[in-house]
Amino acid sequence: RNRANLYKKQAQYEKAIADYTSIVAKSPQDRSAHIARAQSKKLNKDFMGAAEDYGQLIEIFPAMKYRYCIDRGKCYLQNRQFQLALQDFDAALQSRENYYPAYVEKSWLLATCPELNLRDGTEAKVLAIKACEIVQHRQWRCLETLAAACAENGEFEEAIDWQTKALEMTPNDEHRNAAEER
Repeated sequence: RNRANLYKKQAQYEKAIADYTSIVAKSPQDRSAHIARAQSKKLNKDFMGAAEDYGQLIEIFPAMKYRYCIDRGKCYLQNRQFQLALQDFDAALQSRENYYPAYVEKSWLLATCPELNLRDGTEAKVLAIKACEIVQHRQWRCLETLAAACAENGEFEEAIDWQTKALEMTPNDEHRNAAEER
């Protein structure tokens, strides 16, 4: 495990994945090895491999389904499998009602999806408002998602207001620069 973790830190993802796979083979219930392998696969741009790992985690640890559905959905997004991502975000919402990341991810997808047939600004706004309520408007990503939903609905002044508030709360320069761009 230590060697795998070092490989991961050194961006030697194939070696890390091999070591994590050995751990999982010996201890199929080792959640941290499954998670680390999935993360290594994502870092190695193997999003479908990571999605498979998250699928295994959902089966092995159904109590954490809400979290792993979000992780798998994000992998599907990377592969432009928007419908599968949407299904996972819905599954996360059904699994845990007040898990704000599920509202954020589904709302963002509905507001910004490149496949126009999946866009739904009205539902995106409802979901984003719910996420903001859950966190009492104290989480920048929720506010930014609400801004995107407003923009999708043509409510540009409101979108600018929410994006400005989100920008004030961004945690670091990387996020701040991206938020400013949006």
